[in-house]
Amino acid sequence: MKKVFVFCVVVSIFVLSAGSGFAKIEIPGRASTWVNDYAGIIDKDTKAYLEQLCGSVEQKTSDPIEVIVATFRSLGGWDLRDFTTEYGEKWREAKKGRRDNGVILLVVMDTQQVTIGVGQNLRHIVTQKTIEDIVQNTIVPEFKKNNYAGGIKKGTEAIVSILNKADIPANKPITGAKLIALLVLIGIGLIIIRGLLKKGVSA
Repeated sequence: MKKVFVFCVVVSIFVLSAGSGFAKIEIPGRASTWVNDYAGIIDKDTKAYLEQLCGSVEQKTSDPIEVIVATFRSLGGWDLRDFTTEYGEKWREAKKGRRDNGVILLVVMDTQQVTIGVGQNLRHIVTQKTIEDIVQNTIVPEFKKNNYAGGIKKGTEAIVSILNKADIPANKPITGAKLIALLVLIGIGLIIIRGLLKKGVSA
């Protein structure tokens, strides 16, 4: 039987019809590696390459961006959208104080599905149209040839390339001097507003 992969954009509505009668698997927590091949479909060399590739994105900015690759044999009864969202939240919550700056490439073998989940702060960069293009034109053609590692590699390269070219501002804290200047501006603004209100009343 010919395998057919479908895709899901996490920001859109998607209902998983297959596997709903099985027990849900436990969602793994944050791992020490960027690539988590629970399905065992990525060869050693490709995994090592992807680890380096994903790690290089985080190191390019002071406000870390995380690219995560995960494969599963089955999700049990999980809805694909819900699972990807919860999986991403577990990664983010383990690093308190970080913004929602993650991208997850997730593959499920038994239902032949692939999804790219994008954190809120990156959705203007990795858009739904971009995701559809990567999945349809980069990942799925390789998967149809049973080249799962190759499809994941090319898909991850496309994601990383987009992020590396994008202008992603760091979430820098407000320094003492900037805070004082901000308070002064607010104070001046309040004085001006009060003056305008008094003029309005006297008129």
